[in-house]
Amino acid sequence: MATGYTDFIKESNVTFEQFATRCMRAFGACVMQREDSLDIKPAMRVADNDFHIHCLRRAYKNRHTVKHLTPSQISHRTLKKLQTDLKYHTKAIKDAEKLRKEYTRLLNDVNNWQAPTPDHIRFKEFMTEQLSSSITFDCGTEYHSKEIRRLIEDIINFSPESSRKELLKMYDHDVEYAHKHIKEENDRVTKANDWMTAVFNSIQNKNTTMKTPSVSG
Repeated sequence: MATGYTDFIKESNVTFEQFATRCMRAFGACVMQREDSLDIKPAMRVADNDFHIHCLRRAYKNRHTVKHLTPSQISHRTLKKLQTDLKYHTKAIKDAEKLRKEYTRLLNDVNNWQAPTPDHIRFKEFMTEQLSSSITFDCGTEYHSKEIRRLIEDIINFSPESSRKELLKMYDHDVEYAHKHIKEENDRVTKANDWMTAVFNSIQNKNTTMKTPSVSG
């Protein structure tokens, strides 16, 4: 049976170069071009670093801004964020507790419901499982409680310079993270292009060898 890489052979006098360039799409170097038409010759890849370059520029800008903020500006900026986070986690706990009450109410209704026939027992078990698992996954408050304790401690122990150091540390990490991914993408693209170049050169050398007549002595 012909495959997507061989079905065109019966239609014309296919060359080795045509067949090889079609088969290249099955390999990782051409992964970004697998959805393209098989009639299009695989092209050299270009590094796609737009997102991480944007993140890198933003991290540099944020780091520069933080370095030049006054203690008063640092205090206003940091305490405002801490208070916003505190409100978020407090509301999350209230929402989870409210949802737990609703799930529990329905779970009690299910437990008190008598299955009309033995064939409905599994149906009752299923409803119980759904509500029980939802309580477990949707109503946990431990994480939010832990964050509230941390935020309160941060507010109590707040100082402008320690906050500045933490912010600079965070933005330094963002810079390092962006550089890491840019390098990884460049390395991937270079490796893929080297692989494709080797294939193209090998095909060209094969064609040259096939066209060069042998010389008998």
